[in-house]
Amino acid sequence: MNPLSKFQQYPPAVLATALATFMAFLGIGVVDPVLPTIASSMGASHFMVELLFTSYLLVMAAAMFVSGALATRIGSKNQYLTKLVG
Repeated sequence: MNPLSKFQQYPPAVLATALATFMAFLGIGVVDPVLPTIASSMGASHFMVELLFTSYLLVMAAAMFVSGALATRIGSKNQYLTKLVG
């Protein structure tokens, strides 16, 4: 049995959304463990680095609201294609 055969039952849009979600969480998970190293190399306090990370998450949340509204107006497929090309 092919290990990828179970994924063939899902539409490509579902798989693309799952992959995009995984990549977003991966980006956050890569940064979080190195925050103490970033703090020591910048000479910043723990609070300052946490504030930086929190502001990054807030900007990402705001971008999700904008991209959601954009997807509603131009369609999800066109939005994904625009992001992949640009």
